[in-house]
Amino acid sequence: MAEVKYSIMKSEQRIMIIQGFLEQAGPDAIENIAAFLKDEDPYVMWMAIEALGTLPISEKIKNILLPLTDNPDEEIRFKTLEALWGYTRDAVLNAVVNRLKDDDELVRISAVEAIGSNELVRRRIEMALARKNDNFKRRL
Repeated sequence: MAEVKYSIMKSEQRIMIIQGFLEQAGPDAIENIAAFLKDEDPYVMWMAIEALGTLPISEKIKNILLPLTDNPDEEIRFKTLEALWGYTRDAVLNAVVNRLKDDDELVRISAVEAIGSNELVRRRIEMALARKNDNFKRRL
């Protein structure tokens, strides 16, 4: 497991390993990168989240990242929301909506950006606003 094998290395070395896994993007890249999500250095975790967010959208990545939206570290929550941009399933949208009430301003901003980057949500909001606008015009 990566946390045992790499734990004696410096953080910079672990980050370089994450980048190497990302560049090779082989079939084990997701698991290899995800192993660093348990690193004691939050910056290494942050880089692993960022790396997972650059990989093509997958159910596996979504399931790995979703629990991190509740992480006690606001920077981890922030980076996780960024990594989830483009994901559209209800579980992701619920997690993002829950972060709209986060104590940390950057996490709330990231949640708003995640919602704005979601084409399906954006279309639903536009439709709802158009209906509301139509109803308003009818009342005039």
